[in-house]
Amino acid sequence: MLPEPESDSSNLDQNDYWHWTVYGYEVEVSQVLQLFSWLMFFGLLCLLYFRQNVLQYWHRMKQRKEEEIYAKKYDAGTAHARQVSMEMARRRMQEKQEAAAEVWRVKQKEREEQARALRLEKADKAQQKPLRSNEYNPLIGTTAGPSCRITPSSRGRGG
Repeated sequence: MLPEPESDSSNLDQNDYWHWTVYGYEVEVSQVLQLFSWLMFFGLLCLLYFRQNVLQYWHRMKQRKEEEIYAKKYDAGTAHARQVSMEMARRRMQEKQEAAAEVWRVKQKEREEQARALRLEKADKAQQKPLRSNEYNPLIGTTAGPSCRITPSSRGRGG
């Protein structure tokens, strides 16, 4: 529990809302209303008047701004200029794409020509050098010895 603040006899009761202390002076609410009631009334009227006029001005300004944006967006001349600029941009992009495709085609053709030349070169080498010597004939057999010779199996023995 928090300790209760010490109350001086000079301080007014905290629950008394009808008495205020302003800059050391004790003031009642009724005195403030009597002294400043006309001032508060005229201040409230001025506030309402200015609020209404400022809101009207604000709404008109906002509506004008929206109309300007709409006019710029859907104006025939502006729309045509925007469409022409978009077509030019698309044409430039298409030209860049076609140029890149042409470069790719040239490189691809060079790669194909190199691959073809390599195949021809390999084919020429294969024609010049036979895979085996002319003296070899698989039907005759070899003279390397009995390990290379095919011999028929004997029928009498199980295998």
